[in-house]
Order: sequence, then structure tokens, then C-alpha cells
Amino acid sequence: MPKRFAGSGMRLVEMTREPAYAGIILLCLPAMIDSVDKDGEIHLGCANSIAHLLGEESFNDSFEGDRFGSFIQNCSNPNGEQGKSDYGRQFQKAWVSMQNQVFGIDGEAPTNGLLAFSAEEGGAQIIENGQTAGGVPQQPEENDAGHAYQLRRYGRS
Repeated sequence: MPKRFAGSGMRLVEMTREPAYAGIILLCLPAMIDSVDKDGEIHLGCANSIAHLLGEESFNDSFEGDRFGSFIQNCSNPNGEQGKSDYGRQFQKAWVSMQNQVFGIDGEAPTNGLLAFSAEEGGAQIIENGQTAGGVPQQPEENDAGHAYQLRRYGRS
């Protein structure tokens, strides 16, 4: 039961597993490799040895492709091969599952919010006050797809 109803505030891990995994990928992967912002400033990554898996320039502000496309392609292991990760496919699976929960499998395609874009795009196209949000979750607007997901998923209003 939620804390607001005098509960412990604990939630089933199953309920938060997919949004937590997708969120940590959106927040952490861009910081792992070097990137260049719109002003030309270089931001050093903490794990450049994996840049070939994530896409060398995927997180540059000027990059116009699918920011997480290389990650999904290079880090997917649908056949369960020994020694190969499946993080990319799991990210895509979590993303699609969240989209389906908000909009339904046959629902109308979303038009705004992080979930309005494919997993490969990772929300890179979201514009807030003329600025690209770069895939980092922002405070959702009342009619935002992310807000709808939170309301539906956690029963908040």
C-alpha cells in the first residue's frame, strides 16, 4: 500500500522493472562514451572502450540517427549465445512493453513524450522550449505519454 495510505511505500519489483531498466539505460549510456554538445564542448565518457557497441558518435547533440540503434543491434542475443549480452534486446522489449501498456497494442500511436518514439530513438527528438531533451526524462506534462504511463501504472491521479 502506498505511504499516502499509511502503507510501507513498497512496490512489487515486477511493476517497476521495465521503466527502471529503460530509465537507467537512457541516463547512463550517454555518459559512458565521449560526446560533443551543441556548443562543441567535449564531454568525456567513463567507458570509451565500449564506444564501438554504443555507436561512436551516437550521443553527440548533432547526431541525427537513432541514438540507441547501435546499442540495440550490437547488444542483442536472441539465440542465447554463450558470452554475448542481451541488454539491447531487453531495453527494446521493455520500451515496447511500456508503450503497449500506455497506448494498448492496437491503440493510437502516441504523439508526445518519451514513449512517442521508438526504443532506437530513445526520446532524442523531444523538444522542450526549443531545446532537445536528449533522451533524459523530463517532468511530464499533464497530457504527456510518460505522465499517462505513471498514472496508469501506479494508480496515481
